[in-house]
This record gives sequence, structure tokens and C-alpha cells, in this order.
Amino acid sequence: MTLCAKKLVRAEKLIGGLGGEKDRWGQVAVDLQVAYDNLLGDVLISAGTIAYLGPFTSAFRDKCTSEWVQACKVCFLCPRQSSACACVGVHVCARVYVHACV
Repeated sequence: MTLCAKKLVRAEKLIGGLGGEKDRWGQVAVDLQVAYDNLLGDVLISAGTIAYLGPFTSAFRDKCTSEWVQACKVCFLCPRQSSACACVGVHVCARVYVHACV
């Protein structure tokens, strides 16, 4: 009987600990859906930026990118502000990649 009571207490602790995981996984699912919804526009703008805007000034790149984002919104390709950095990846990894290629 004592062993059964101990197992029951441990099971309740385990279930209680996993309750927070459900919330966390729910938020991860929502974040992934947002990323999926914006994927096409993010990739399109990122590819255009990498392919065409490299040699230009930062002000011109920002202007072109803003215009491209507006065009994507009109075509419903990205419902939110597109982010090339979010699409390409973590800043530190991108910086390492850029330095390795140069």
C-alpha cells in the first residue's frame, strides 16, 4: 500500500511538471504557423536582397526592401513585416557565414 501511494505521488508530480510543457508546445506551434505563413514572402525578399542589393548603400537597400514588402503584402505573400534576418537565421551564425565566405 505504501509503495502504491509513493507511485501515485510521483505520478502526480510528473503530470504536474508536464502541464507547463503543454503550454510551451502550444506556443511553439503558434510560432511555427506564423513562420510558415510568412515563409514565401520572407524567402522572396531575402533572395532579392542577396541577389540584387549587395553593392548598394544601406539606405537604398532599406527603401527597396520596404517597397518589396509592400508589394508582397498586396499579393498576400507575407501578412506581417517581412524580416530577412528572421528568414536567414541567427545573427551570429549569419555573421560567421559571411566572414567565412569573404
